[in-house]
Amino acid sequence: MKSFIQISKTVLIALVVVLGVSYVQAEWNNPTSAPTNNNAPTPINVSNSQQDKAGKLTASVLGADSLCLTNGTNGTSADGKCVTDWGTGGGDNNSNSGIQGITTVNFDGTSCPNEGDSCTIRSSSNVSSVIKEENIGKYTINFTQPFSNNDYVVSGASSMTYNDDPYSAYSNRGMSLEIRGLSLMYTDKVSIKTVYIHSNPTPGDSNIVTVMIVGE
Repeated sequence: MKSFIQISKTVLIALVVVLGVSYVQAEWNNPTSAPTNNNAPTPINVSNSQQDKAGKLTASVLGADSLCLTNGTNGTSADGKCVTDWGTGGGDNNSNSGIQGITTVNFDGTSCPNEGDSCTIRSSSNVSSVIKEENIGKYTINFTQPFSNNDYVVSGASSMTYNDDPYSAYSNRGMSLEIRGLSLMYTDKVSIKTVYIHSNPTPGDSNIVTVMIVGE
């Protein structure tokens, strides 16, 4: 019995040694070149050194103080220009995100008949609300994210369709959209009015008002 136990111990120790040597040999590979060649690529890190990546870089959120298009040679700018100043206006479908510097809104100017009423917004980008002003056809568009200045461009159109019938004699009456003066162009809002176009133009509520504002 003692002899059997002794033989078993010897066999077990031999197996452990053989397996250990095999594991060590399997993990070790000789260098393919002399130092410092063929090193593993440096991982992206927080240093201020330039880093190049040959493959695609994907991120859920990517922030940058500036953005340059490069020609692939030492990271130099392809045209010598970089984007360093980002617009503050922008968004999409009431989510306050999207194309920077562009604000849009489509609203019903007849849904807010009284001063201070909130107009019904069909869709918007960077617009928190549209408020009816004291007179007919006058509205204030409030921005969710303000522009950096009031040198923005305002463009839009308005139309009036009665009873959802585009062929009604009262539908599609000529209307224009106007800015109510430079003094009412603020960084966080702009005041507009819709006007019926005829021999004596007068303000009028419009059930289709679309506005786009582009700036910084």
